[in-house]
Amino acid sequence: GASNEARSSTWCATVRGSDSGQTAAHWAAASGHGETLAALLEADPHAVLLRDERGLNASAVAAREGYDRLEGALTRLENDRVVCVRVRGQLAVQRPLTPSSDLQGQQA
Repeated sequence: GASNEARSSTWCATVRGSDSGQTAAHWAAASGHGETLAALLEADPHAVLLRDERGLNASAVAAREGYDRLEGALTRLENDRVVCVRVRGQLAVQRPLTPSSDLQGQQA
């Protein structure tokens, strides 16, 4: 297959369907929408760790699009300590602090 660089150049135009592996967090990061990311990550904190079919997570997408402050905030969230708990047989991820404070106001 093509290298990641070659695949990335046409990716936005051709692969935004369900097979892309992108989440709403990826799309918000690609557009620099910090407040949207804060709301998404508050609802699903582990979304910050998910990678698309190119192997990119939300912070890498933000970095590629030039949203350096947003990328920094997402990277800090990736490195946060998390506590995993079982709630009614399902795995849930709890963060000690809400991500909203770091991400709000990060729009470029």
